[in-house]
Amino acid sequence: MSRSPCPASRGLRADLDIPFRYDVAYVSDFSAKSGLDGSNGLDGMDGTSGTPGSMDPNNPSPGGNGSDGTNGSDGKDGDPGRNAPPVDLRVALQPGSHPLLQVSVSALGDRKLYLVDPRGGSLTVKADGGQGGSGGKGGRGGRGGSGGMGIPNGRDGSNGLDGRNGFDGSPGRGAASP
Repeated sequence: MSRSPCPASRGLRADLDIPFRYDVAYVSDFSAKSGLDGSNGLDGMDGTSGTPGSMDPNNPSPGGNGSDGTNGSDGKDGDPGRNAPPVDLRVALQPGSHPLLQVSVSALGDRKLYLVDPRGGSLTVKADGGQGGSGGKGGRGGRGGSGGMGIPNGRDGSNGLDGRNGFDGSPGRGAASP
């Protein structure tokens, strides 16, 4: 089945002149990726309560001691940021009545081409190192178990220690200029 064009659009044709502008602010960004964040540590386990003793004045027995809470584990360190790749920048003048700068910017096989008007245009090339990843938070230490009731009462268990926070990763290096 063939379709015919819409009757209202038959015979319509337009020629357009679209002027190009090169007096704009271009940015070519080859910055490196950030490092991964470290994982958080695990919380410690709480201790158990002591067993009850007897509070009967005729037959007293001590309460059992509570067990200690376990320590939280340490947070993992963040990964370092990646280093920016070396960047190759080439500039040539395109002569004519309105000269333009022909700019080639390339890194790691990725090439970007620009035409820049030197009378009002600009090109900023970025090649920053990536940020280091954040360190993970240390796990919370477990609470000690309470001592059992009795004569005398059992001793409370000690709280576990909190894990240390991970260190932030170091930032990556920016591209070195030759």
